[in-house]
Formats: sequence, structure tokens, C-alpha cells
Amino acid sequence: MKAIRLTMLLWAVSLTAGAQNRNVEQAMREWLATPGVTTSESIVRERDLSQPGNPMKSMCEVWEFTCDVSLLSRIEQLSALMKANSTSDNCYYVKTHTPGHTDWHDILVGDDPSRIVELGRSERSHYTLVNFLDTLDATKSHRYAYALEWQEQNTPFKLKEQNGKLIKIPVTEKTIKGKVVMTYARVPQANAGKTGSVSYNAQIKYNNLQQTMKERLGVLEELMKNRYDENDITDLLRAWKEWINGVLDDKDE
Repeated sequence: MKAIRLTMLLWAVSLTAGAQNRNVEQAMREWLATPGVTTSESIVRERDLSQPGNPMKSMCEVWEFTCDVSLLSRIEQLSALMKANSTSDNCYYVKTHTPGHTDWHDILVGDDPSRIVELGRSERSHYTLVNFLDTLDATKSHRYAYALEWQEQNTPFKLKEQNGKLIKIPVTEKTIKGKVVMTYARVPQANAGKTGSVSYNAQIKYNNLQQTMKERLGVLEELMKNRYDENDITDLLRAWKEWINGVLDDKDE
């Protein structure tokens, strides 16, 4: 029954202002409640106590999920629904990614540019991201951002610590791991004149994450080589270095 409702939503995109983001959010919550989907959540909500009625200032829900590969078609349906709803006038940004290369994206949440939700850290991941303006906000300064990310876990082994060493344990079952992201926050604007900075209504706030990670990369690499077989971490180290060199190249919209 849930699959039928999700399919109907895909083709019955409402013309009511603001309905598109509600369609996406409803479909996401239906997916998270699907039998066979195991979830864990992280939820943060912030209200503006300086305004009458204490309106929502920012909200961030990140739901990590695991499911059997047999549910892949449901995930693809949800991704298709997100893209279908992105044709509305109040959707100002949409981005998709398929495996084969890394294409990282950070969703900024709230006024602190260090508060981010990461997408696409693995080159095996798929993701779909859509951003909608809040149609009830006359200033057009707030937006809803929704993201779906997933990847098939087809690694033939997993690592387990035994007697102080990490050993490989064969894995036969195929699963999908992913996350659903639902956020509400001020619309950030990339600042072309300052590397590693984000502008909020002309107020510049700096993100020192890039330099910090560069300084710590060498330490991390040595620690990993001491714990893992070097052949097992080649791809991971390469991905980390790529991220450090361009961590803020892809600004959030």
C-alpha cells in the first residue's frame, strides 16, 4: 500500500504553492517507516526566541538507514519523486549524483557554517538533493533542503578487531546503506571573494575546516597504516586527499 501511495505522489505533483516540499517530506517519512528498513536518527530544531510565536529558525533531521537490496526499487522511486517535484517554481536548486567518481556536497544548516550535512563522500554513492524556498517567508531568505543518499554494500569482507589486530571477515549478504536528510534554514550564499567562507546576509563567517584537516591528514595517514593493511586503505586515503584539496569548492546553495 505504501508503494502505491509513493507512486501516486510521483505523478500527482500538486500545483499548490509549497506543496512540493511537503510531498517530498511525506514520501521520505513513508520510506523510513517501510517494513525492513532499519533506521537511526539525529534531530536538531532551533527556534527564534526573539520573534513573536518563537518561529522555527532552523531544523535538521538526518536519518541513516539500512535495508535489503530487494528494496532498491523503492529508493529509486523516492529519488524520482524528488526530481519530479523539483520542477516547481519554488525549487531553486537540484543536484543528482551517480557512482563512478566523488562529487561531494555539504548542506549548510543554520547560521554557523561549520554545521553541515555531508553528501557523496564515497564514490560508490548515489544522491539526490533538492532545495525549496519557504513560500510562507516573504523575504525568501529561508529554504527547505531534502537529500537522499544510498549505496550498495558489496564489500566481500568486513573488518573486526581480534587480539589487537584487524582481521577480515567474509560477508555474503547484500545490503543498502544510506541516509535521508530533511533541513530548514536560512539560504546561504557562496562568497566568491573569500576561500572557505560563507555569507549570510552580507555577514561573513569563516570555516577553518580546510586548514585543520590538512594539518591532521598526515597524523591520520600514519595511524591508519599502523592499523590496516596498506592495500585496503589506498582508495580511502586518495579520497581523503581529494577532499582536503577541495573541501569547500562545492558550496551549498
